[in-house]
Amino acid sequence: MKYSKIITVFLVFTMLSMILPNPNHIKAAQLELVEENVEIDETEVELLESLGIVVSDELEYSVQETADENISVDINLNTEDLQVNSEVQMDIDSEDLFFSTEIVDDNGDVTYNEYQVTVHEAIDDVFIATVTDSTTGEIHEINTTELSASALPLIIMVIINVGARFALKQFAKKAITDAVRKLAFGSKSLLDSHYKKHVVTQKEFGNITKAQYLRKAQDLIGSESKNVLSKKRSNGDRVFYDKSKNEFAVLSKDGIIRTFFKPKDGIKYYNRQ
Repeated sequence: MKYSKIITVFLVFTMLSMILPNPNHIKAAQLELVEENVEIDETEVELLESLGIVVSDELEYSVQETADENISVDINLNTEDLQVNSEVQMDIDSEDLFFSTEIVDDNGDVTYNEYQVTVHEAIDDVFIATVTDSTTGEIHEINTTELSASALPLIIMVIINVGARFALKQFAKKAITDAVRKLAFGSKSLLDSHYKKHVVTQKEFGNITKAQYLRKAQDLIGSESKNVLSKKRSNGDRVFYDKSKNEFAVLSKDGIIRTFFKPKDGIKYYNRQ
């Protein structure tokens, strides 16, 4: 199963499940650091600790976007027994991952490997993937739900597991961001009228442009902030309210922005929806 299907399952609990387009349009004009030392979840911590790796002291990692529309993850492990440097490139079109791994043991011996990885499932502690050695063509299966051992070294399996999860998280995040940035009012005239009413006439948002007004609406709808409330109307529309900014938006069941403004009675307006 391609990871985009996993993302779709996840997004079914949010409004984005009805508007998420093909997530293969992640773009970057240049190499850009997205996150450094991104948060590691409990599953990843357990994977690393199974090798005796102290996450806070021995692991460094970063996630980047590249100019060729891929995602890059750098992982560096330094322990008393070995040093591991791994780069993961994710092809957005195929959703395949390409690992380049260099391992230096305590004797100074260096082992270099390259793998192509197709992830079939990566949810909680379940990780199922097909790993192809780019040099020998040998194919390995990783399946954490089965007891059968893989011929791959344990450190390689863990690096693939953790590196893949980092890359896939960024893939999901960028897919959601891409979907949010495609949200729009039903027509230019509708955007014009709402902008004129709430920005020009009622001055709810200060001196902002029409593009900034639309961006604010998109940001509210796509926000993961704990301050943002959301619920579904009986007609299928979804409403959003930011308690900290007193901003309110409505997204139709077809993924069209209906309105965006600051209600005079604040959260009481949201509660009446």
